[in-house]
Amino acid sequence: MTTIDKIIFFIENPLSQRDYERFGIDIFRKDGFDVDIWNFTPFLKPDVHKLVRPPDPSRYENINLIYRFQESDIRLKTMAGKIFIVNFLNYNVKSFPIFRALSRHKIPYAVYFGGGLFSKKKKKWRYLRRLKKLKNESLLQLFIYYVNTLLKKTPSRIWGIAPATFILVRGANSITAKATSGPTTETVYTHAQDYDIYLRDKHRPVKKGNFVVFLDEYTPYHPDYVHFKMSPPVTADEYYSSLRRFFDFFERKFNMDVVIAAHPRATYSQKDPVFGDRTVRWGRTCDLVRRSQMVILHCSTAINFAVLYRKPMTFITTKQLEDTEYRLFIKDLAAYFDQKPININDRESFCEIGEFNIPAPKYDRFIFDFIKAGGPKSLPSWKILSNRIRELNQTPTPRS
Repeated sequence: MTTIDKIIFFIENPLSQRDYERFGIDIFRKDGFDVDIWNFTPFLKPDVHKLVRPPDPSRYENINLIYRFQESDIRLKTMAGKIFIVNFLNYNVKSFPIFRALSRHKIPYAVYFGGGLFSKKKKKWRYLRRLKKLKNESLLQLFIYYVNTLLKKTPSRIWGIAPATFILVRGANSITAKATSGPTTETVYTHAQDYDIYLRDKHRPVKKGNFVVFLDEYTPYHPDYVHFKMSPPVTADEYYSSLRRFFDFFERKFNMDVVIAAHPRATYSQKDPVFGDRTVRWGRTCDLVRRSQMVILHCSTAINFAVLYRKPMTFITTKQLEDTEYRLFIKDLAAYFDQKPININDRESFCEIGEFNIPAPKYDRFIFDFIKAGGPKSLPSWKILSNRIRELNQTPTPRS
């Protein structure tokens, strides 16, 4: 019989305190599992390891930085039969040996199907952007690019990689085929991690405020630009000055303050008040949305909170964003709710702004497509997985 007593998260980003909470580590520990974090960033993304620091680094004691594949391979061999892997690594040439080691040592693992907003269009955008760069890349880089494409388009078992034990899905939009899934892979219906925060807060007393909330995306400085080796789509000076002018207008017209729900990775300084004298809050997005009268956004994934609390929404863009592929994401997200984005650099456009109420079926459809398509409605997502792993411990191991 399988006896799993340790959960190991494989990640390729620096672990923040927010990640610690969103990964449900305390839930697994309460259910009797030891929990380790294996951070492969030094091995898989050395530039990110050197340059990116979360504003709230986790102080969890069981974080292991992996600099060489051999380190993980040796340890996995000694732990086989007692561990379960929650695998957040991208499947590519560089991570291939790690996936292969899991198969060689017969270690069960789960992969997460994020099914992000309009992920197909994002993939196409990244593909086109990548093609532009290929002209200046070496033969080795070209070879790696095409091998990565091949890996993602063929079943992993062809390359000696066992399919994932579980696929964790949230909305119906995330239920798609994946190279690391197979006939034996079980779909486990969880939900978007924002839904866990919603479950935690929805029964707490709430006092609505006379304000609207802007969902900040840290657009000029987002650390993902380091991951994808790309330039920001906007310049900080023009972007923030445009926001300040629009917020000034909005506050005068509606007699409501604009409060900023800061992006969790943002490191704004009080010495440089990019939003003017407006209130900026970190780690309070769900609460701010819940108490607000309306939500202003580009295409933030924190739209989940606005949808769950049925808030009116106003989608905005800028002249600089309109000159990039980001315009597609903002436009499509707004269109999902039968709206058009307001270009805040177009005075005539935003002078016509009104309060946009959205029909209830639109919210319901979004929840099904992107937040939760099935599974228990009142359990945290990681509790759903923990329960399923505990069931594995009660399943006799087949004889080879």
